[in-house]
Amino acid sequence: MALSVTVHGITIKTGAQTSGRLATADLATQNGLDNVVYTVSTSPDMDYAIVAVSVCNRANTAAESVAIAVCDSDVPKDQDFVEWNTTLVPNGVLERTQIIMQRGQRLIVRWGASIPQLVPDHEINDYGTNWTGAVTGTATVDTTTPSEVTFTCASELDTWSLTSSLYPALETGETYQVGFSVSSTDVAGPDPTFVFETVTGATELIALSLPQMNLNDEYYTYTADLIAGTDIPIASDTLRIRATEVTATIDRFTVKKIS
Repeated sequence: MALSVTVHGITIKTGAQTSGRLATADLATQNGLDNVVYTVSTSPDMDYAIVAVSVCNRANTAAESVAIAVCDSDVPKDQDFVEWNTTLVPNGVLERTQIIMQRGQRLIVRWGASIPQLVPDHEINDYGTNWTGAVTGTATVDTTTPSEVTFTCASELDTWSLTSSLYPALETGETYQVGFSVSSTDVAGPDPTFVFETVTGATELIALSLPQMNLNDEYYTYTADLIAGTDIPIASDTLRIRATEVTATIDRFTVKKIS
């Protein structure tokens, strides 16, 4: 059983426009993973794209739980889906047309039930008014916007960290995807650092490069696939984002078992 995905349409940009088939993908396993099948170029001359996506079920049995999302990162939120858990009949086709995508946006196809997150998307909301227990550092913290928190560095050497709530113990040898999302990042000093890590043992998971620290009002999700017991502790743990001289707006942590 397998699904064929085709993306076709037109890209609108400065100078010559392009049209035709933009991307293809072969989804061979019903595993619930988020497959990025097309990304609109981030080139400055790109304006937007108008695309259509078709998903063809090549098997003589039904393909269940097919979903399509358009989002700003490789990990979609619930509100990003334009098709949700559709069943494709044997040899059938699902098609969505007239999808307008902005520069840098992804078109994602998921086949299979979504993978539960050990730290759910709404986890930052769960802090409520208890930010003082999760936040440290010298930066100003703004929690007035629901589901996100902004750390503003007023000067050089300002530091801050945001710690997630506890997540369940991981299984030895299994692979997990860990990640976080930011709506904006901005360097506030000459020697910035921005690290995503476990708290126990301070295992570094993701370190942003300087260009990734200068993305004002641009949404990005950063992820890493890690093996429990090898790359990440297996005991119940927490995640932490730690930064120096970097202003950032954060709205999610994620931990998913992917194998």
